[in-house]
Amino acid sequence: MKLNFGGKIPLTTVDWPGKPCMSIYFRGCNFRCPYCHNHDILEGLDEIKISKVVEEVEESARYIEGVNVSGGEPTVQIEVLMHLARRVKDLDLGFGLQTNGYYPDRVLRLVESGLVDYISLDIKAPLDNEELYSEVAGVEVDTDRIKETLNTLIDFNGEREVTTTLFRGKVGREEVNRVVNDLKDIRYVLQQGRPESAMQMEYRDIEKFTREELIEIAKKIDYPEILIRTFERGEEII
Repeated sequence: MKLNFGGKIPLTTVDWPGKPCMSIYFRGCNFRCPYCHNHDILEGLDEIKISKVVEEVEESARYIEGVNVSGGEPTVQIEVLMHLARRVKDLDLGFGLQTNGYYPDRVLRLVESGLVDYISLDIKAPLDNEELYSEVAGVEVDTDRIKETLNTLIDFNGEREVTTTLFRGKVGREEVNRVVNDLKDIRYVLQQGRPESAMQMEYRDIEKFTREELIEIAKKIDYPEILIRTFERGEEII
């Protein structure tokens, strides 16, 4: 079995809050977000044997507590994802997933198999606005599919969070105020967009939200557990 491989970070403390982990990036994605900073792995083929990936995880097992998968979109390669999760769990390590939530049946399959310990769901815009959601995802989006994944997350017993990346004039205070209407006591993270690394040129000209602006937005959201992630300070509880 082979993974269409997008890269890895051998040791990180930011991709899984509170856990030193290895991050593995799956190449390929069903979205084309114009602000994506991982746009170099949205397409193409770079196959690697999954056994080789597992070997590298095993070699790092003494230094890490888990493996986090991101992309791209990992659930595009569901069989490889399931296989890797099983092997990671066999090593007594945690398994984390970062997902755009567009394949709810696949996320549910992973959850029901008991193979995932942490899920980070990226909700890009209010789920009641398919036009805006499609704009920031770069493709036509049926937000009901993401709502299904969110419902799985609401019932999930492991670690869980929802993230939204903010871009001035696209997704800001008004939009995140509407996102929280669908959340139920799931930690919510506002992420600072990286316009300088965006896939589309029009986003590179956008002035990014400052840390102070994110703090101000977060403080005005009526929600019990909200955090911000910035490049200056990393993750902060507001």
